[in-house]
Amino acid sequence: MDNEKIKLWQTKDRMGVTICKKDYDVVSAFILSLLQKKAILEIQELLDAAQAILSSSLEKDCAWYLLHVKQDLEAKGFIKITRQPNRMQFIRATRKGAQWETISPHLCNTLFIKN
Repeated sequence: MDNEKIKLWQTKDRMGVTICKKDYDVVSAFILSLLQKKAILEIQELLDAAQAILSSSLEKDCAWYLLHVKQDLEAKGFIKITRQPNRMQFIRATRKGAQWETISPHLCNTLFIKN
């Protein structure tokens, strides 16, 4: 089961890349848990936090995983991305994303974030 893969979604109903489900669970839990601690994140904050915390536990480039999982979570309605004219992106959890612990309680055990 360690080799289980998951096909990610992109916005506009397009399929994205395929990654290891374990890596997907870690990165999605990381993103959603950060959004529980801080309601709105700028994309650079998210990238910096992921680089510091997740880079040693992922096979590929941490930013690559983060950006693809972010697209998947947006396509599935867990997060909302707001883009500004200066190309800054702000991320917030949707109501569905705010309830992620009740949807996937096992993911809470894989978090790398301390309160």
